[in-house]
Amino acid sequence: MVRFSTSLKHRFELSASEIRVYHCGPAALVLMRNLLTAATVRVAMERLGVDVAAMVADVNDSVLPQTADVDEQLEAFNHIVQSAALHAISNRSKRLRCLDLLVPLAMTPAGAAVFDRHGVSLYALTWQISHDPRRQQRWLTRKLNARRLAKLPPLQDDQRHVLMHNDDHTPLAFVQAMLQQHAGMTDEDAAKTAEAVHQLGWQRIATLSLADTATLLATIEVEAKTNDFPLRLSVYPPLPAARVVTRR
Repeated sequence: MVRFSTSLKHRFELSASEIRVYHCGPAALVLMRNLLTAATVRVAMERLGVDVAAMVADVNDSVLPQTADVDEQLEAFNHIVQSAALHAISNRSKRLRCLDLLVPLAMTPAGAAVFDRHGVSLYALTWQISHDPRRQQRWLTRKLNARRLAKLPPLQDDQRHVLMHNDDHTPLAFVQAMLQQHAGMTDEDAAKTAEAVHQLGWQRIATLSLADTATLLATIEVEAKTNDFPLRLSVYPPLPAARVVTRR
């Protein structure tokens, strides 16, 4: 069972109450208006270059009293929450955060329209949520990563290790397909590596020359972006600045 934080549960109750009493709709916009009061959501939006105050005003202007059936509004609201909860369960998470609701929210017509007006693509949104840099700055995370990096095989000449990082929005089947097609892995090796990425946070998928490393990064990241999957690759040791493959 997924549990909700106190602040998140409070926002659920507020949204459901608004829909029931005031017939506000669409339900997605009511939920978005409440989520934008959460500090974590506001920070994520600001990092995407969004003027949060303008987005809040946009949402408020869009949420108008309607005569839509209350049950239909509640059903739409519950669908968003249940989608986020099922996603959390599938990723073995026991906690549902405000940020976890943004992706199913962005996949509704009303939510997608708001994000689009403020220049936020689904790919950029999932990337920001999945690869929050603050997680990598935690002391324990840095310590464990340093130990694992120290155990990587030694490099020769201009070789680099290519690392694949976990996220909650890229399907396992897509990860396995990329490993088979571009890293030359067998079905069994691809399945084991994908599971290691999911369980450990990151895993080495190849050790290549500088030129081949840049090609592999570009190929996989372009395919991931085309499919709106925030699949992240990195290089260790880091590539020279002129060779870094950027996401945008």
